[in-house]
Amino acid sequence: MSNQTRRAVFERVRKKAAEAGLAIEDDPSFLADVDRWIAGELPIAELRRNYLNLLTIREDQNWINRR
Repeated sequence: MSNQTRRAVFERVRKKAAEAGLAIEDDPSFLADVDRWIAGELPIAELRRNYLNLLTIREDQNWINRR
């Protein structure tokens, strides 16, 4: 898949989410990983794994802050 195709996929997903009233993750580390995926430097599986790790860390922080 070309960089242009990856960029188009991401922009299409972002647009559909916005039209549905949903926000796309804006965490700088996630967006950096998206840029790396678009550039072909990061496999989609690793992008997904990194994002799930980000969500886990965020949930852990929320749990700690509630205590």
